[in-house]
Amino acid sequence: MNDLLRRWTNAPPPPPGASGRARRVKLLRRAAAVWREDGVRTLLAFGAGVLGFRSVCLLARRLDSSVPGSWVPSGIQLGVLEASEVAGLAARRPHGPSTRRMHEWMEQGSRCFVARRDGCVVGTRWAERRQVDLSTFGRSLPLRPGEVCFFDAFTAPGERGRGIYRALTMFSDAECQREGCTLALTFTHPHNTPALRAVKAAGYQELARMRRWQIGRWSRDACRPM
Repeated sequence: MNDLLRRWTNAPPPPPGASGRARRVKLLRRAAAVWREDGVRTLLAFGAGVLGFRSVCLLARRLDSSVPGSWVPSGIQLGVLEASEVAGLAARRPHGPSTRRMHEWMEQGSRCFVARRDGCVVGTRWAERRQVDLSTFGRSLPLRPGEVCFFDAFTAPGERGRGIYRALTMFSDAECQREGCTLALTFTHPHNTPALRAVKAAGYQELARMRRWQIGRWSRDACRPM
């Protein structure tokens, strides 16, 4: 785990993303979605990130021992996202990743584990085994053989609080373990208390909290091991 922290601290920045007017429009749309779906507290934290302060928790779980099964909420089926479902998922998440972006992730080898109710995707958890790009924090980390990073976990607002996230976490961890993965990584924001509690309940250990302060071209990073 200490080696992982050293690699993350020394990781190079990812490729630049959108800039200018396109970025401002994207931020405004994202802010509206955060306020509508997650409330004022999360919106304030999001605004702090836009203004120059960012904070993220790095969590990990070893998969070299057996991954226990998990209770699955009534009416929920767990599986893997099909290409034919991508457009419908993007339509239900207008401020999430676009259809094109999700197809790109799939073409690059990422997979999306999903929870379905009545055939409709209500929960997602993407898995990446090549490289972690956390562009908002200025880090890009190549993954080693046996490592998997989960990202863009989402549960539909009307389905939250029913155990779907934890069930999907246990399912995706077990699937990756069967494929030879021995270490699972994930990130979450410290202010997202429900997500942080759920991922810890699924067996993840918080390794560090990372912070970035940025004003213009000036920036400073801090990493506090937990």
